[in-house]
Amino acid sequence: MDFVGCCETCVSNAEFVKQLNRITGNHLGESRNPIEIAIDEACGYDPDKSFMQAFCAFVFEYVWAPMMHEKEIECL
Repeated sequence: MDFVGCCETCVSNAEFVKQLNRITGNHLGESRNPIEIAIDEACGYDPDKSFMQAFCAFVFEYVWAPMMHEKEIECL
């Protein structure tokens, strides 16, 4: 698995995303009402897209790096 695959796995895990939203205060993947959607579209704002850079940084630090470190230890 590469880092992109790791991010895809994490973002497709509903519990992971739910808990990440809880600890960060974000709303990745959560549904919005039609008025919120219309306002966001008019402003050119996509809350999911805006959060993806922070999401990838989080996955790198707390999932990918520890997983690679563990794999490195196993190879010794």
